[in-house]
Amino acid sequence: PCHQYLGRKFGFDKNIEHPELAIQYMNDLSDLHSEMNDAATAGKKSSDVHALQKYLTGDRYKNHLGAIDRSIQGPFYFGKDPTYVD
Repeated sequence: PCHQYLGRKFGFDKNIEHPELAIQYMNDLSDLHSEMNDAATAGKKSSDVHALQKYLTGDRYKNHLGAIDRSIQGPFYFGKDPTYVD
């Protein structure tokens, strides 16, 4: 993906030993964003926030956040320096 290319080109690949893992982390973030967006837009026409509220208080959201939190190895995903994942 372009994130990897640009990250390598501009030096944001420090401490990334397994690029496949970086892709997984980015996919986790994408999944979180996609599901939050789906829940937020579910009631957009009727100004109903129940779908978003249900997602934010449900297990799926907590599982996403837990997976993301466990992936971070320091202040950034791969330690003390920011990478293209961050």
